[in-house]
This record gives sequence, C-alpha cells and structure tokens, in this order.
Amino acid sequence: MAEIAAADPEAQLAVLKARARQAGHSAADLSEMRRPAYGWQAGQAIYAVASGDRADSLWATYDAYRSAWERYAKVVLGLSRYSKTAKIEMMPDTVGTRADDQPDFRSEEEKAASASRAMQEWGDAMLRIGPHHRALIRGAARETVALMNDGQVTAQGRAFVAAVGALAKALGK
Repeated sequence: MAEIAAADPEAQLAVLKARARQAGHSAADLSEMRRPAYGWQAGQAIYAVASGDRADSLWATYDAYRSAWERYAKVVLGLSRYSKTAKIEMMPDTVGTRADDQPDFRSEEEKAASASRAMQEWGDAMLRIGPHHRALIRGAARETVALMNDGQVTAQGRAFVAAVGALAKALGK
C-alpha cells in the first residue's frame, strides 16, 4: 500500500474505496481499510464477524497458515499463485530495495526443507480440528471458497471464522 501511496495518491484512494465496498463498509472512513487483511476475502470475513484483539489474533493465525501454504506450494510443489504470462523487460527507474525486503540466501534445498517442515507443523495442527474446518481454511487459502458476497459474510464465511478460531485454539492461541 505504501508503494501505491508514494506513486499515486489517487490510486491509493481508489484501492481503499474498493476494499471498503467489498467489505461492506462505508467509504467515509478509509483508515481501517489500510489493514492488509482487508485485501483478502478471508480478512474481510474475519473482521466482519470478530472485532478487536480477537479479530487480530484470528487474522494472524490464518495469515501465518496462508503464508506457509504459499511458500510450500511455490518452493516444493512448483505451483504459481498467478498464471504464467509473457514478461516485458524494462529498465527500472530506480535501483534499490524496499525497507520490508528480506533477502533469503538459503539454497533451494534449504528453502524446500523449511517449507516442508512448516507445512508439516500446520498439518499436525489441522489434524486437531474437524475435517469441515480444515476444508474451509484450505479453501480460503486457495481462494476457492466464497467468504464474502456483496459486502456480506456468507454462511461459509462465518463457518470459516469459526474454523480459524478452532485452529487458533488447537495451537493454544
């Protein structure tokens, strides 16, 4: 979001208004929409059903699982989150790194082993919750479950939030 704000404040405003519309909030107060969670249907559902520290805790649990899944899918399974398209090579305007960049100097084998270990730990935790809860969380991470519809939480969205709550409880959070 910071990159958008620096490059084009109007684009940032458009993104925040779209997030508010998708989450069923008014466009009057956009400060809440700056949360990364509102960029995902899962985050929108969590913050629509829960609030305060509880919502923050549920989002942190889900986001940690989603991040582990994405690393595992990319590094171990070779799946790409986005479709493969042609790339147009262009000279960058500036050369540098962002403040939040964290270079990973490990070998590909070390990255794969780390991703596999992390998914094994999440798999163990997921076995402590019911199969329906597991399916909802995995579906949300793969974006195959509709959690929000026209700014309203769906029945699956409410069940998903309960599933993340069960996962957080299984993890002792």
